[in-house]
Order: sequence, then structure tokens, then C-alpha cells
Amino acid sequence: MLANRKTLLLALAVVSFIVGCGVMRYSGKFPQVDKSTAPGLVVNEMIVYREALALIDKLEYALAAPKLQQVTGQFESAGDTAHAAESMFWLGFCREKLHRDDQARQTYVTVIERFSESKPAEYAQQRLDAMNQP
Repeated sequence: MLANRKTLLLALAVVSFIVGCGVMRYSGKFPQVDKSTAPGLVVNEMIVYREALALIDKLEYALAAPKLQQVTGQFESAGDTAHAAESMFWLGFCREKLHRDDQARQTYVTVIERFSESKPAEYAQQRLDAMNQP
């Protein structure tokens, strides 16, 4: 009797697995981002932005800077001010680390002027203050 129950449970498990796999079958297509429901969403720019942040983590500032410069304007054009402010701050940071102090200062000032109420503006002010210390 116990053997019959085990067999029945095993059969039910196999059938459930097969039916479940049929329902969850991969269709060969990935869901598309509906840009109309998310105005200002810039998917390609986000990929480049994330690549730049990964380069900063690796201390590859010279490789990260052009990527950040590329996406900053695109974020602004799309109305994504949060990412525009962040990418501009990181661009200034890269310039600072590359000893391009005048460019770094100007970038930080631009972050503060354009995005005055943002966290990146606060961080930009901190970096400016640190750069102005003897």
C-alpha cells in the first residue's frame, strides 16, 4: 500500500513538472520596454552609464570619463535629471582623479548650478571644498 502511494505521488510530481514546464516554456522573445509608459527612459544610456560606474570601481577613470560625457547630455535631453546629475558628478570625479583640476572644478560647479537641490550637487560641493584645501 505504501509503495502504491509513493508511486502515485511520484507520478503526480512528474505530471505537474511536465505541465508546469509547458506553461513556462521560453517563447524566444524578451519583453520589450514600453517607453510610452516611462517618459525619459533611456535604456542604452543606462547601459553605458553602468559600464562607466564599473570602470570607476576599477579605477579606470580615463575610460569612464568619455562614457559619462556621452550620456550626461542624453540624460538631460530625455528629462532624466537624476541620472544627468549623477553622471555629471562622476565625470567631474574622473577628471579630478586624472588631475584635470580645472575641468573637474568646472564640472562640479555645473552640477551645483544645474542640479542645486540634488545629492550629486551636495557631493560636488564637498569635492570642490576638498580640492580648495591647501
